[in-house]
This record gives sequence, C-alpha cells and structure tokens, in this order.
Amino acid sequence: MVYTVGGIEIIQRAILPPETDNPAPRFRFHYDGLREGSEILPVGHQKKPGVSLPLSSAIRIDRDVKVSLRDGRVIRVDIFRPADVRVDEKIPAIMAWSVYGKSGVGFPNLEWLPYRACVPESMLSGYEKFEGPDPAFFCEHGYAVVNADARGTWDSEGDMVWSCSQEGRDGADLVDWIGQQEWCNGKVGMAGNSWLARAVSISIPNVVCADEMFLATFSNGTSRPSAPSIWRPLPRGKDFLTSIVKVSVEEECRSKMEDPFAMLEKYPLVNAYWEDKRADLSLINVPSYTLASYSTMLHTYGSVRGFREMSCSEKWLRFHPWQEWFDLYSPDSMVDLVKFFDRYLKGEDNGWESTPRVRLSLLRMDDQPPIINQVEDDYPVPRTKYPKYYLDNSHSVLSSQPPQPEATVQYNSVDKQIVKWDLVFEEDTQLAGYSKLVAYMSCPEHDDMDIHVQLRKLNRDGNEMSAINFPMNRLAEFGVKTPSDVPWVNICRHLGPSGVLRASHREIVPELSTVFDPFHPHTREDKIAPGEIVRLEIGFWPCGTSEALSAFRFLPADVNALELQCATTFSPPTITSDSYLSMIRAMEAVGPYIYDAHIPRTVFGSDTLPKLAEEVDRLGLKRVLVLTTPRQHDWAGRLAEILGIKWAGSFDGATMHTPIAVTDRALEAVGRVKADCVVAIGGGSTIGLGKAITYRTGLSLIVIPTTYAGSEATPILGQTVDRRKTTLTDTRVLPRCIIYDVTLTTSLPWSITVVSGVNALAHCVEALYSVSVNPIITAVAAQGISGITKALIALRMDADDLRARGQALTAAWSAGICLGAVGMGIHHKLCHTLGGSFGLPHAETHTVILPHAMAYNADHARDAMEVVRKAMDAKVPASLAVWELERGLGTVLTLKEIGMKEEDIEKAADLAMLQTYPNPAPLERSRLVELLRRAFHGLPPAYMAE
Repeated sequence: MVYTVGGIEIIQRAILPPETDNPAPRFRFHYDGLREGSEILPVGHQKKPGVSLPLSSAIRIDRDVKVSLRDGRVIRVDIFRPADVRVDEKIPAIMAWSVYGKSGVGFPNLEWLPYRACVPESMLSGYEKFEGPDPAFFCEHGYAVVNADARGTWDSEGDMVWSCSQEGRDGADLVDWIGQQEWCNGKVGMAGNSWLARAVSISIPNVVCADEMFLATFSNGTSRPSAPSIWRPLPRGKDFLTSIVKVSVEEECRSKMEDPFAMLEKYPLVNAYWEDKRADLSLINVPSYTLASYSTMLHTYGSVRGFREMSCSEKWLRFHPWQEWFDLYSPDSMVDLVKFFDRYLKGEDNGWESTPRVRLSLLRMDDQPPIINQVEDDYPVPRTKYPKYYLDNSHSVLSSQPPQPEATVQYNSVDKQIVKWDLVFEEDTQLAGYSKLVAYMSCPEHDDMDIHVQLRKLNRDGNEMSAINFPMNRLAEFGVKTPSDVPWVNICRHLGPSGVLRASHREIVPELSTVFDPFHPHTREDKIAPGEIVRLEIGFWPCGTSEALSAFRFLPADVNALELQCATTFSPPTITSDSYLSMIRAMEAVGPYIYDAHIPRTVFGSDTLPKLAEEVDRLGLKRVLVLTTPRQHDWAGRLAEILGIKWAGSFDGATMHTPIAVTDRALEAVGRVKADCVVAIGGGSTIGLGKAITYRTGLSLIVIPTTYAGSEATPILGQTVDRRKTTLTDTRVLPRCIIYDVTLTTSLPWSITVVSGVNALAHCVEALYSVSVNPIITAVAAQGISGITKALIALRMDADDLRARGQALTAAWSAGICLGAVGMGIHHKLCHTLGGSFGLPHAETHTVILPHAMAYNADHARDAMEVVRKAMDAKVPASLAVWELERGLGTVLTLKEIGMKEEDIEKAADLAMLQTYPNPAPLERSRLVELLRRAFHGLPPAYMAE
C-alpha cells in the first residue's frame, strides 16, 4: 500500500526477512527464531555460561508475546518478571522500545565498540535490549521489563517506520496494553538511550515516568558522503533520527521499510514529512529524568532540548562525563535510576525529590579527572554569562574588544587549510552550556559553503587537549596503561563541542531562537553570490569544561569578520565573615559547653626560620637535637648554622607512624648528646617522633612544620607497636613553640602538598561532628576548611603562590587546634587501622578515606555536613564535594594505589570493629566493608544520605 505523511508519498524499499543461519560473524548474536512460550530462569543462570552476569534472582521470561496495535498489526515483545512474585501481587513495568531487536540479539551491540565501552560481558545478563535496561537488575528490584520489536522489525508485522508519529501511536498502544495486564499495577515507565529515548518523546502522554537520553542527529543543512555503514545526518532543529545503518536494516528486517536517505535526496528541505519527525516535547508532563553526555556529541543537543522543552515540573537532568553506554550500565547510575522509578512507579517516599534538579559534570581534559555532579538550579545554568569575543587577526587571538581596523583572513579549505584563534581566560572559568559563533564570510567561486567550527581546550604549553571518555582505572582492565594508549576514535575521546552550518540555510526564526542558540528552519535555500559577504550564526553543541584555556578552530571558506559568544560561569565569590557567622549560629549549643584547648606559642611569617635561635634563648635551652627524616637531612645543616654553639647534633631516622623502635634509637641519640631540647623540622613523621621523645623524657619540643597536616598543634601522639597503631592524648607532648616559615613549603612536591592539606581538612571535618564540639571549634573548623580548600586550588594553579602557602599553613594550624580540642571519629580510627596494621602511608590514607567516612556519617551529622558544604562553597553534598576536590587536585583516590590488598578489606573492617569510640553513625561491619570497598576501587562516596 502507498504510505503517505502530510500528502507526501514515502519512499520505501524491500527488506529481507530475518535469518537464523546468517554466516557473517557480525550477526552471531542475531535472530534466533520465533520462540513463543515461557521459561523460568533460575538463580545463577548465565545466558552465556561462564561469561554473562549470573542472575541473582529467578526471572520468568515470556517470549514473543503478541500485542495488537490499533490498526490490527501485531508486534512481538519479550516480558521479564520476577519469578517469585505472588499471584495476587502487581508490579510496575519498564518498557524498552526500538528497532534494535529484543533480549540481547540486536544487530547493534557493545561488541562493536573499543573495549566494549568498558562494559565487560560479566557486568550484564545478556538479556538487555541494546541501550536498554538489564532485566537482571530491574527484576531483582521488583519490576517487569518489556522489550519490544517495533513495527516491521524481526517478527513484528507491518512496514518499518523511522521515528515519526506512527511510531508514537504504536508505542502508546503498547503502553496501554502493558498497563492492562493482570500482573501490572497499571504504572509504566520507559528507559534507555538513543532510539529508546526518542520513543519516549513520541509516546510519553501515556507513560507515568521516563528516563531519557534524547537523540538529535542534525547538521544545519550540511551533508556528508552516504555509505552503507555510516549514518547520514539530517537538518538541524528537527531532531531527525537516522541511527540504523542501511546494511543492517536490509539484512535483518522484512517487508518494507521507510527510506529516509532517499527522502533526504528528494526533499532536502523541511516539509510535512520532516515535521512529522519532530516530537512536541511540551507534551511530556510526567516525571522525567534526563541523562546527557558530551562523549559522542550525537545525543547532547537533543538531551538538553528535551529537558528544556518538556512541560513537567518534576524533571531532572544529569550531565555525566563518560561515554553514554558506560554510564548507562554503571552500578551507581542504575541505583540512581531505580530510586527514581521507585518514587513514581511504586510510590515510595524515598526522598527522590531532594535530588538536585541539575547535576552538571565538567571536563578538565587529558589526564585530569572531571568535576562530577556540580549542583545547579537549572540548565542552561542561570548564572551563566555570555561575553562576546572578537577576531584579532594580528595576534591570532580573540579579544573582548572589536579590532581596529577590521581584520580579515583568507584560506583555502579545499586544500584542508584551517584557521585558529586562541582565547586565554585570566581567571578560573567554566564553559558550561551553549556558545555561538557569528561569522561574516564570503566565498569567491561558489554559491554555497559548509562551515565547520570546533572549540578546543589548550594546556599551558598551547597544545590541544582531549577528554578520555572512560575512567583510566576501567580502561586498565582492558590493558590500557596510560592516557597516550587510548585510541583517537570518537567512542574513546571527546575533542570539544562543534557547530556546523550550510550558508544557504542561514535563515533564523527569531521567536524560536535564544541569545545562545539560533534556530534555523531549513525550509528554503538562500544561495550566495561569489564574493558576497553573508552573516552566519552557528550554534555549538552544549559543552562543559572547567579551568578553560581554549582555542577555536574553523573550517569555512574566507572569513571577513568574526564574533564569538561563549557561555561561561566564573569562580565562586569569596566567603565573607557573615557566612561564617551563619555557620556558627547553625551549630551553636543550646546548653552549656566546655572548651579546653592548650595552644602553643606560634611564630608565623616568611623567612622566620632564623627566629629559632631567639626562641631557644627565650626558653633558656642549651643543647638542641634536630630531628629529620632521611630525605630531609640537609635541614639539619641549616639549623646548625642558625643555632651555633647550641646545636648538639641531629637524628635523621624519623619515619611514618612513629614506630617505637625508631623512638628508642632516637632516645639513644638524645642521651649521647645530652640534649635538653629537640627541634622537629618536617611533616607528621618528624613531628610525631618529637612528641614521642618529649612524652618519654619531658624535654622541650620546638616544631617547624613543612607540610600542612596540622599535627604540630595537637596534644595527640600516634605510635606503632607490633604493627598496631595506638594513640594517646597528653598535653605534655605539645610543643613549646611552633615556627611557621612559609618559604620552607615552596619546595614541597605537589603530591605531598595535596595529601597533607587533605589530612588537615580531615581534622576540621571530624571535629564538627565530635561529641564535644562547641561553637568555638565550629568556627575554627569552618575557617580551616575554607582556607585549605582555597589554598589547595590556588596552589594547583601556581605552586609558588606564597599567599596561598601561607593560607594553607594557617588552615593547618586551625586543623590542629580542632584535632587537639575534641575527639575524633571513624575517619581517624580507620586511617590509624590501615596505617598501623597494613603499612599504608599516613596522609595518603587520610586523603582516600575522608569522603567515604563523611558519607558514612552524613545521615547522622547533617548539620556538620552543611557547615562543610558552606565552608567549601559547594553545591553538592559535602562528601562528594571533598571527593571532587581531591579528583580535581589530581591526588590519590584509591586504597589500591597506595598499597592496600583487596583481600585485607574484611580484616581491616574487623580490626576497626574491635575499637570503641564515639561516632555519629553506629558501627556496622557490612557498612564498613562497603566503605572500604568503594575506597579501594576509587568509587565516589555513597553520598545519597546527604
């Protein structure tokens, strides 16, 4: 029969029926025949024995069930349900709709992709539809999963259509059918990427809630060579879907199929046929959770457009930094999604509504980890600024002022010449959202031209950067050792947002455009005369980068003028004293409290080291023994010069965790030189040894810190005896004087700078939820958290920033005051266990454990976590803010990389359970094991409680 849309006859072509014995290797997971009937898949069942994820709960599968559509055509679906559901128990359903085949047999599959998109077969049951939810996971959580073969595909009747109102009607019919089944509670959701999400947008009025990643394949009127195995783009602004290759459709389907490629040749401009493929997203009025990714750029625009245009008030957007399939099947993503569905399909009051409306990820590029889940109120981010930048051809840069005189540049695009302009931001800047290029261009010999433009980020050396679309620790499982080993293919690397426009399609509809996103209707061609200068507005895909230092790359013909408008958000404002007052008021004790702190004399400044001699004289001391680590032995010589005749000798054997045996050797040195004072210069190892000597001898102690851990200001002594870390608190170990010399820290390696800074941060954080916390400590802790956060970020940018190093030392002093005045909780006790019993480095262990310990306590220390969040000026939960700070600073995130063995996790949890100490959340072995496992693998903290 003739198929028409809007009076336009649709071009169709014959397609072959499915085959069970196709010899081509790429079809090995394909059609396995019509298999009507039911089966119980038991616990432990593996679709591919020894490879697939074993089922953790029994599943009933009803295969090739018939569903009649309103026009009488019959499509086929597979239904997966929990096998242990009572006969009278009704459950919600999740529908996955596409032409890709159901139950893991479709032509597209992860086998196509490098490293399987870091989703090993062992992660999935193999029964999932391509880009759809895994029945193994959702059935275990009390859902049915319905995988459908769309009209005309596989054994479903009719002619195949491509993303149009007919497919919307078909999807709506299936939703109605599912809701009427005796096992269904009448509530249906939809989930999946790409085509599956497109089906959401056209079927949505009948759906209770949806998870979406919209597909928008468009290219502003430009065209690319057509080939059997590549996608061909269609006009931008219409979200046209062209995501199945010709060969696969011809060889896998039957009857006839719509041929959008032929339609594009015949109708290159938008008409009723193309309009039928544009969903009215304002009809989406049910709760919706949209995912967006920068990784392929194929879906980014449509994902954001869906979020912006849907009319529902209960909608959420999460930008993640990874390749879309990797994120889709990651455990954290699936847990997040099931929580959304539990709220709206089961009616559970699980706090989903408190989920931030927008969670934004920002790419730092190259080997720098991304910022993840930055909380925003909306998208585009409301505080976004759109400054304009202009071509300055004399220096190949973009400037904030128009050049005088006007600049012109010419190049030959036929010979693949390109032009570049650089834009350097003078402060930390986030490029998050839409950008737009306004170009005045001409072409000397042709009546049309295609303009391609790309935004690239540069490193400090001026080299273009790229983002790796998978975490390196996951790539390592596939044999990838370094970032340079990651192949330069789209699935693995993201270069930056791009824009494209055909000059004859430059018309804009003002009422449908925004300041950042021009809307081109593509309803007519407006050719250009040779040499005619035309104004072109080219929108970029939404982008998300941080600390931007960017270059712009253009591939047009002759450029006569250029104006670029970027979406930027700037560094957060400085926290004022009023902010601290509000934090303090939030934590003020209702009743009385006790503040008992012993603060040593403190000398602070630059080049203060020579004051050591004055302090020794002030205390009436005669013979000084200097303590260092083996690597810091040179400090002893410098102090000998300052002390003169009062220098008695040195001991350079200090080591981490202060083993008793080392202290014994140091005491022998004390006796040999008849010292009446020890001076400890260095970090926690040296300071700890000084305290141990003072505790056992009563000698005076002077401390000169060169790191930021803050232990110098505490009356706490940690020692290791027989591989067990012990701690005691005694004011006798406090130094008589602390000398802070900012210049001594300038040579501190970045790796030590950051972990010692986070160590100080840990002291402040745990003080806030101590049983003996009080308003004074709360104020000091907040000051320390803010100071160390700002200082570390500044030092990451400029290691020689003396102001930031001074700020870090001041914050470290605050941290020490906090640690010495109140008791510590699970974080410090776990770190002492891991350090003393397993030999893990002290500061690195604090760095890895801190965000996870915070998440462990979050539900029982909400006020404390709010103080942390405000002090960091963060918009994400406090534990996640600390984890993201650490990632951004490039420090260690996993226990594995600092020497922990996975088999020791259980033992560590047992050792931690043996200790008794006050902690906001009760100690539970299972939770401790989970905390340690997440820390071992470098997963983000389980922050949902916050």
